[in-house]
Amino acid sequence: MTASSFKADVLIHVNSALDGTTFNRVAAALRRVEGVNAVEFAPAGAHLVRVSYDPQQARSDRLLETVTALGHQAQLVGL
Repeated sequence: MTASSFKADVLIHVNSALDGTTFNRVAAALRRVEGVNAVEFAPAGAHLVRVSYDPQQARSDRLLETVTALGHQAQLVGL
């Protein structure tokens, strides 16, 4: 198995609802983290962000730090 074939998903709950513009800022910051493959609104609502990533290149706590560095209160939910 190659490093690029590893995949993990995590949900990040953001305490305040994300509008489209704010989500785009959060998503852009997360996509800059090495190992992140995809970022999307989770189907459950505007408070949840689903991140798919390679756990050999990125860690879930680093993803959370990326969101909180933008000034959002957030928690890892997991999948």
